[in-house]
Amino acid sequence: MNANSHTRDIDGRRSTRSGCQFPRSRHIKVICAAAVIVTATGPASVPHAESQQSHGAISLYAYLKPYVRVTPEELDIYLTPTAEACAESSESIDIDWNVDAGSQQIQVIASFLNSLSAIQTTNGAALPASSIEVRIGDWAWKRFPEPRPHTTSAGLLLATIEVRQAGPRGSKHMPIDFRMCEAGFSPDSRYHGVTSIRTIIR
Repeated sequence: MNANSHTRDIDGRRSTRSGCQFPRSRHIKVICAAAVIVTATGPASVPHAESQQSHGAISLYAYLKPYVRVTPEELDIYLTPTAEACAESSESIDIDWNVDAGSQQIQVIASFLNSLSAIQTTNGAALPASSIEVRIGDWAWKRFPEPRPHTTSAGLLLATIEVRQAGPRGSKHMPIDFRMCEAGFSPDSRYHGVTSIRTIIR
C-alpha cells in the first residue's frame, strides 16, 4: 500500500494526502498505513429518528341483558289433609328483575312435572295437579288445569307484574299458598310434591 496515495472515506469523497514522508523502513510503513486506514474508516453521521406519539380515546358501553331471577326455583309442598278441613302449605319466593324499556310484563308461572301424580304419599297414593289450588301474594286462588292428552306437565299462571307500575328494576318477596280441599285423598296421609317456579318477560 502506498502511503502517499489518495483514499476515500465512507461518503465516497477523496481524503487528503496522508503526508507520510519517512525513510524506507518496514515498521514506519506499517504505522503510516494504519493512520491512513483510520482516516478512511472514520465514523459516519447517523440520522436521528423522530419519535411520534398518537393520542386517542376509547368509549366503552355496557349492555346488561334483561333478566328475572326467582329464589328458590323449586318448592317442596307438604299437604296433610283431614276429613274435617283442607290441607294447606305456605311457602315464599323472592323475585329480582332488571328489564329494558321495551318490556311490559313479568309473568310468574308454577308447574308440576307430572300432572297425573303431582303429589304423592310414601305408600304410592297419588293425586293430580288439578286437585291443588294455589295463590301468590294478594292474587286470587287458582286451580291447576286438568290433565291433557298430549301434555305431561301442568302449568299455571300465578301472577303478572306490570313493568310500568313496578319499574324496570326491582324486587319482591312474595308468599305462595297451596291447598287441597277435594275428596279422594287418603285421610291423615302426608302428600309431597315439587313445583317449579319460572318467569317470562313480555
